Amino acid sequence: MAFASHDMGQQSGPNVVPLIDVLLVLLIIFMVTVPLTTRTLSMTLKGEAAIQPIPAPEVTIRLDASDLLTINGEVVTPTELRTVLQRLQLHNSRTKYFLDIQPEVDYQSAYRLKVLLHSNDIKNFSLTNL
Repeated sequence: MAFASHDMGQQSGPNVVPLIDVLLVLLIIFMVTVPLTTRTLSMTLKGEAAIQPIPAPEVTIRLDASDLLTINGEVVTPTELRTVLQRLQLHNSRTKYFLDIQPEVDYQSAYRLKVLLHSNDIKNFSLTNL
């Protein structure tokens, strides 16, 4: 089997070297001019007093052995607790809740309070007096 050898000789095509040179020159021009066109805005900030975060309000819910509920020292009934918690939730969603459940409280009462808090979308609270 014989293979034919084709001698192509020189191939003619477009010369791309000048095109690459022009592109590199344009790239250098843009790299030099872009930092000159950016504008800076200088401003002075006030002291650290403007940076201080606003502390989140704290609510303490206390449950006594006699199933007496108090919110920040104010006595509430379980039916009032739902409306008070909804009102507190609307004012500030970052409110920190602390549960102060006395050791004499039975488990069912503490669990009912937890369920009531969960039904009001209060799922993060701290337990005190443990």
